Amino acid sequence: MLKKKYRLSWGVRFDSSRSFSSPFFIVKVRPNMLLFNRFGLIISKKIEKRAVYRNRIKRLIHSIVVEFYDNIKNGIDALFIIKKSAVGKTRKELYLAMKQMFSKEGLLK
Repeated sequence: MLKKKYRLSWGVRFDSSRSFSSPFFIVKVRPNMLLFNRFGLIISKKIEKRAVYRNRIKRLIHSIVVEFYDNIKNGIDALFIIKKSAVGKTRKELYLAMKQMFSKEGLLK
């Protein structure tokens, strides 16, 4: 789990942000004028009604973000919006999709 300092607080707006898409999620990124990154995650009940599966996906995405944290450029806020295709995927599949997207968009150091 990410420390509270690295999580997005409620009400952060992403009006002027860049969006990136992968088969499993959409990421909205904006600069935050801080020396560290903050991350948020949204998964709707429309995607998966059962809380157990929604929480599992959240834990997987959070663990992958923690693993990538030191390699991501500083000073961004990122919001992950999970797609239905992420339900039931393994950690390895989600990790590869996130790595490919971050490197393609130039967010890695």
